[in-house]
This record gives sequence, C-alpha cells and structure tokens, in this order.
Amino acid sequence: MRIDREILHNSYLLILSNEPDPALASLREALQRAGRSGRPNIWVDCSHMDELEDQALTLVMQEASRLRQIGVQVVLCHPPASCRLPAHTGLPEDQLLIAASLLDAEACTRWTN
Repeated sequence: MRIDREILHNSYLLILSNEPDPALASLREALQRAGRSGRPNIWVDCSHMDELEDQALTLVMQEASRLRQIGVQVVLCHPPASCRLPAHTGLPEDQLLIAASLLDAEACTRWTN
C-alpha cells in the first residue's frame, strides 16, 4: 500500500492507495508521525483502496486506541466494502470513528474535540 500525507488545518490526512508495499511498518510509522504532528485528528482515507487487509485494520485500531489516550482522534474514511469492520472492537466506541467521506470525518471530529 502507498501512503500519501497531507497536513490540513485541524487534521492530518493519510491517503492509502493500492500499490504493492507489503510492510505494515510504513502504516504504523505514518500513524505515529501523524500523532506527533500536533493535529487533534487523523483521517485515514481508504477511498483508493479495493480492500483493507485485516492486519492493516487491526493496526489502525490499535494505533487509534493509543493515540486517543493522548487526545488524538483517528477516523477511518471511505472503508472499502470488503473491509470487515468488527461489530465490537473491544475498544471504547470513540477510539476509532468510521466516516463515509472526508466531509463526514470533519463533521464527526468537530463534535468530539
């Protein structure tokens, strides 16, 4: 997967796309870097992904839990239809928000921060 980054006014946007890069380490590094950016929100945009592997989703959920402890909200945007989002993650409900679009992500983070 390829990860592009964009720093926005109140958020840090990670754009995932289908390109061969099997290392999840790059996704973990991107989430950690975004967490250190000083932005209160991280939006993980999957609109260019055909599927999000279970391991990548688990990593995003783990990092969301860790980042929420320091006041950073993670939002998974445009999850692929094939993405198997767990009915209950074992995390508090506000750890990982799911949004259908970036506009929805902006709206839901406006209310949580």
